[in-house]
Amino acid sequence: MIFKEVHKGIDSLYLSFRGAIRDEILEELITKQELARSDDEALQAQATMILGNHCFEVKDKGKGKYKFVIVDNWFHVQIAGGSKNKIPDVYAQISSELLNCNGLDTSLNLLRGVVSRLLTSVDDESISRVDVFVDFVTDKDFNALNTDLWVT
Repeated sequence: MIFKEVHKGIDSLYLSFRGAIRDEILEELITKQELARSDDEALQAQATMILGNHCFEVKDKGKGKYKFVIVDNWFHVQIAGGSKNKIPDVYAQISSELLNCNGLDTSLNLLRGVVSRLLTSVDDESISRVDVFVDFVTDKDFNALNTDLWVT
């Protein structure tokens, strides 16, 4: 069987950060989240937050134990919201698009720039999860493969 790798890399990278959220950021998140919850589409459209060169959409609700979620095409960021939980203060995903177009180091630095605008200081940074991919070609007939053997 012929197996030829075409491309491989990191599909998604998830990082956790501990630190203290900036008071002004927390206030803005509360205000923007209320706008996002509005029935008025014009108010919902104002539920955005500028952090550096990024315009994030502030979601109308948090996710799990995280009170706030902000997203753009490169990052999905969950923010604990100031209370001292056992969870990290910021949990962020870097998109496949950013990782594959700009590389790991640049992507990490861009995320760190966003996080530095959310937190007064970063006390801890850790990788929480990495999703990898491999694109390949083969002479094997994929219709003959047992699909139960694939994880997707």
